Amino acid sequence: MIKKHFTDAKEDRKGYFELAHGGTLFLDEVADMPITLQGKLLRAVEERQIKPVGSDKISNIDIRLICATNKNIEKLIVEGKFRQDFYHRINTLTIQIPPLRERPEDIKPLVEYFIKYFAIKKNRPLPEVTAVEIQILEKYPFPGNVRELRNIIERAFLVSRNNRLQISECIGSLENKMNSKEKNFNLVENERKLIGEALKKANFHQQRTADLLGISRDSLIRKMKKYNLFISKNLNSE
Repeated sequence: MIKKHFTDAKEDRKGYFELAHGGTLFLDEVADMPITLQGKLLRAVEERQIKPVGSDKISNIDIRLICATNKNIEKLIVEGKFRQDFYHRINTLTIQIPPLRERPEDIKPLVEYFIKYFAIKKNRPLPEVTAVEIQILEKYPFPGNVRELRNIIERAFLVSRNNRLQISECIGSLENKMNSKEKNFNLVENERKLIGEALKKANFHQQRTADLLGISRDSLIRKMKKYNLFISKNLNSE
């Protein structure tokens, strides 16, 4: 079947190694790679040569290889799930990147990057995100790391009804995904506190509070009812 497929092929298609020749090839989640494929990659990296499927021609390659994983490869080696020789070949330099929850200072620039990315991808105007929304993200533990942040921003693009991203409404549905070590993060109490602070900052004016939070007035009223936040009539100027 494979031979027939390439016999009938109308054009040559370059593989990733050929496309990366003279540059960099990035392998994400390398620990999830089948052990048989690890052996093939080891030979390619060692010999700096490849033979495309369906071809008898050997091509020389010159690449910089970067691999990423969130798993303990040394443990996988002991379990027989990762080749030790392949690990030593790719482990020339190791860079440990802390989880996103340990570097909240990176959240704002990442949010700005993903906002620009999805605005271009979805052909939409660049939306606004308030400082309050950023604070909510900075206190979230992100069990899914940067990928989860990316998904939150994309979801916010889908559900936001104006030119302001309502990130807090998207992150609320993710609270049940937190593991036992992260249960100390109480999204409900945190949002209640942020709304209370915004009310005080806006002198208890509902519309100004909603603008500060980047949500609609109706949404603010629903959240106030949810968290039992009340405003005395003599303080609430409409």
